[in-house]
Amino acid sequence: MPRCTILLLSLLLLAYMLGGATTDAAAPRGKKVGIYEIKRGDFSVKVTNWGATIISVVLPDSKGKLADIALGYDGIGPYINDTTNFGALVGRVANRIANAQFTLNGKTYNLYRNDGNNSLHGGHRGFGRVIWSVKEKAQGEFPYITFYYRSFDGEQGFPGDLDVFVTYKIDYDYTLSVVMRAEPLNKPTPVNLAQHTYWNLGGHTSGSVLGHRLQLFASHITPVDAQLIPTGAVAPVAGTPFDFQTPAAVGSRISQVPGGYDINYALSGPADGQGVRKVAVVSDGAGGSGRVMELWTNQPGVQLYTGNFLKDERGKGGSGEEYRNLAHNSHSAEFPGFVIDPTKCSHLSLDEKRELVHEISRWADNAPEILQSWSRRELLQLICAEMGKERKYTGVTKPKMIEHLLRLVSQNKGKTNEDRVGPLSASPKSSNGFKKKRKKENPQQLATDAPQEILKTKEEDDDTLICQNPACRATLTLDVGYCKRCSCCICYRYDDNKDPSLWLVCNSDTPYHGNSCGMSCHLKCALKHEKAGILKTGCSPKLDASFYCVCCGKVNWLIGSWRKQMLVAKEARRVDVLCERLSLSHKMLKGTECYKELQNIVNAAVRILKKEVGPLDKVSMVMARGIVNRLNCGAEVQKLCFSALEAVDSLLATSELLAGANIMAPVGIGSQAFHIDFEDISPFSVVVSLHSRDDMFEENIIGCTLWYRKSDDANYPEEPTCLILRPDTKIMISGLSPSTGYNFKVSPFSSTKELGKWEAKCVTESLNGNSGQCSTRNSDSAYINEDFVSVSKKEDDMCELPTIIQSDSQKGSTNSSENNQAPELPKFSRTNHRKVLPSEDASDNSERHLPPPSTSIPFICSKSTLIEPCKPDITDTPDSANKKESAERQYEYCVKVIRWLECEGHMEKEFRVKFLTWFSLKATAQERRVVSAFIDVLIDEPASLVAQLMDAFMDGICNKEKPILHKGFCARLWH
Repeated sequence: MPRCTILLLSLLLLAYMLGGATTDAAAPRGKKVGIYEIKRGDFSVKVTNWGATIISVVLPDSKGKLADIALGYDGIGPYINDTTNFGALVGRVANRIANAQFTLNGKTYNLYRNDGNNSLHGGHRGFGRVIWSVKEKAQGEFPYITFYYRSFDGEQGFPGDLDVFVTYKIDYDYTLSVVMRAEPLNKPTPVNLAQHTYWNLGGHTSGSVLGHRLQLFASHITPVDAQLIPTGAVAPVAGTPFDFQTPAAVGSRISQVPGGYDINYALSGPADGQGVRKVAVVSDGAGGSGRVMELWTNQPGVQLYTGNFLKDERGKGGSGEEYRNLAHNSHSAEFPGFVIDPTKCSHLSLDEKRELVHEISRWADNAPEILQSWSRRELLQLICAEMGKERKYTGVTKPKMIEHLLRLVSQNKGKTNEDRVGPLSASPKSSNGFKKKRKKENPQQLATDAPQEILKTKEEDDDTLICQNPACRATLTLDVGYCKRCSCCICYRYDDNKDPSLWLVCNSDTPYHGNSCGMSCHLKCALKHEKAGILKTGCSPKLDASFYCVCCGKVNWLIGSWRKQMLVAKEARRVDVLCERLSLSHKMLKGTECYKELQNIVNAAVRILKKEVGPLDKVSMVMARGIVNRLNCGAEVQKLCFSALEAVDSLLATSELLAGANIMAPVGIGSQAFHIDFEDISPFSVVVSLHSRDDMFEENIIGCTLWYRKSDDANYPEEPTCLILRPDTKIMISGLSPSTGYNFKVSPFSSTKELGKWEAKCVTESLNGNSGQCSTRNSDSAYINEDFVSVSKKEDDMCELPTIIQSDSQKGSTNSSENNQAPELPKFSRTNHRKVLPSEDASDNSERHLPPPSTSIPFICSKSTLIEPCKPDITDTPDSANKKESAERQYEYCVKVIRWLECEGHMEKEFRVKFLTWFSLKATAQERRVVSAFIDVLIDEPASLVAQLMDAFMDGICNKEKPILHKGFCARLWH
């Protein structure tokens, strides 16, 4: 079911300008009005620069049918002559101002009257009825368009010049964000912007919206008088027709409101770190399109309007939600924050001023003119803050300081704007406090301690930038806005000292093969993001030990990252590192059903550690910098971490052995990914219902193949009983016998491959009317892996196999390793290492083994490959015999690793022969310790390990040893 999320953000920024500056208020002639489209997949938004208006928002319904859900006209002409503001951005002040006048700082301003005696939506020529300029437009992964309009002093009676910006952007699938900003230039002025779109989720031709279901997270409204002017009071909605705190049809109580809904709601509810909250959820009811729209904003008010005063306009049957500041009575002091005043900038903190300057440098064409009214002291503070060092600029004019500041801001933001910021020059005759330039440097360029980074490419492409990460420096484009190579795709930030163990990457690794986008994100960001599928309350279905890539939606496995956290925790020396990694591990598998064994170990470690240090995410500064060995529970906690690593290593080893078989088993969802239910069980027939509990898995299914047999029969028939193609999910199987058990096997498939096999059992009713029995009414269907069976272990080479739980039809069957011979694997004595070998004659009968319903282990290929050697446990002891034995075990381990690298294809045979010869016969004790250290650190990155060994020891391996010349008398008789 498509969800359309609308994010409406309004940032009212304060700015300066010289008080006496004025400009002609007439709109420039020759401007063209056009229609612009931003599109991502099947989600399309069309806008026009006439009033910065949204013309259409097209997206599919639950059946994939496209429709326009934003009401409006097909062309531009009707908008110009229309007064209903369909889809427009209205202002300076949205809603009504009583008597078209207000008093500000003791002065009364008379406005244009266009609603009786009142001023509505900024007057006759408000922002919704003027031509805007296209500031920026970009397609790509996150397409957007930005409109700009300069409102002049006295326009429609409002004081002061005002720069207004609005950006329409498609952030994620079916997410449209609207960001509005206003920058006053010279005088205090009231500003209250609103996006005036009417919505009908069924589309233009679907009729009235009275059947739409609406939920508004607002407990109060601002009552209005007969002229729809707010009275200044705030009234609760509980028990009134305005109460939509719980979902209700728009038309369920509209008859109790004369004229329909046209009221402002005071929003409530928690907001995120940026002040944005979800304020409304709208759907078109049962039997509709299936579209659901969520609306988010950082504004305190929303206006609900059902089109009460619209004329007989074609296609108008919708409701509007306008996001703005609370509706205002200009004569009331109940709603502060309505007026923005450039003089208040002097009270801003340094960080707020820096943020403001960054915004001005990006959006305002006249940034130097705006900054002219700032004092020299403020400019100096900002320059020093941008440079990170204290400097004196006596003798430098204010324009030069402004140019220098804007250049620093452009460099720090990752781009330059040479049209706005020219090279800074200082007269050689002027006596200033700058350091004397070296002869090789340009004597006319101002010296700074910050490196002058060249951010444009050689082609001087204005749309191409360079990543500011010194370790990356990749080429960027403006349509993306961040570096995909080194930055998080959620928070768009990079780490100066990147720790790969704290990042997640969208990949095609086992067990979720398929196309991946390769994007990466912080682990902590993914744990908080609603679309990652880790949170129970997110907008995506919760996965078990897996996560959705927030960019492409692909499912990835978390167990590999979970192992990295445990590895760091086991080796941690500082308490804060141990606490952080255990906390992350606990959150990653919180609520798991498939990996309870791993989570139980972590829970035990967390409980023990919490008793001594307190909550892991709130460890005191003194305790955080402590040493783990000094904790009373330190050894016990790290022992539990080691146990968890052993458990997960056996799981990962099984996954690596099975990776080549291309067996699709939904990891993290296990048997719950697909389900077989039985309905209408009778003596001679049964209805089989097939469905998936995971949306991502369901999207890949185009049909299912079904077999069935009597439980007493050994094999299923070779030919399937039937095919069930989507959207059908049920089929009746007839011709059955009473009181007989039947096994059903179902294999869902996509357009390219089979997605696995599931089996369930059902018993038909008897002729006397006793109810039939079904093995899946209270339990999940069992996932079948038919490509391998277990073999018995060998004492030294192979330890205990995972427990195999058989289905009812398999009880009593035998399966010995003698009957299922498998290729012999290279022998490594690894403690507690489990291996699973393939069977050459596995069949669909009683030798099929089912995984336990309560666990989910990823089934991957049974490929005969080497297993990564396990480092031997070395006990530190002063005993010389033990030290010698430890050194021998370490030597054997290094040799096994080199052999493993060759078998895995990371090392050439020729280099292996030379390296082991040198390592065994010529390497010194110090060189052997270095090799051992390289292996310990880089064992998880085989290619890097081989490259490091070749770089460090190639010369010593390939060069013949030269004779050593001893000083003094030589006893040799040949020279």
